[in-house]
Amino acid sequence: MAKKSTEYLSYIEETPKHHDKIAELAKAASKKAVKEADKKKLSITYLKGDRIIERSVQGHEKEVGTYPNHRRKVAVGSKSSLSKK
Repeated sequence: MAKKSTEYLSYIEETPKHHDKIAELAKAASKKAVKEADKKKLSITYLKGDRIIERSVQGHEKEVGTYPNHRRKVAVGSKSSLSKK
C-alpha cells in the first residue's frame, strides 16, 4: 500500500499549512527534554535572544557566549535575482 504524502517529512516541511504542526511538535519536544534533564539532574543550555545561557540543576543561569542573529529580513512578496559575484 502506498504511503500518503503527509507521511513524508520532506512534504510536511515544504508545505506551509503544516508549519504550525512542526512548531507544536518542536515545542513539546523541547519541554520534554528539559523535564528529562531536570529528572537526571543535568544542566541545560539554550538560546535567549542572541545570548547563550546555561542553567544549572539548582536553577542558576549564566551567559556562556553570544550568537549574533545575521538573518536577512525580507518583505513578503518581494523578489530578488541571483548574480555571479
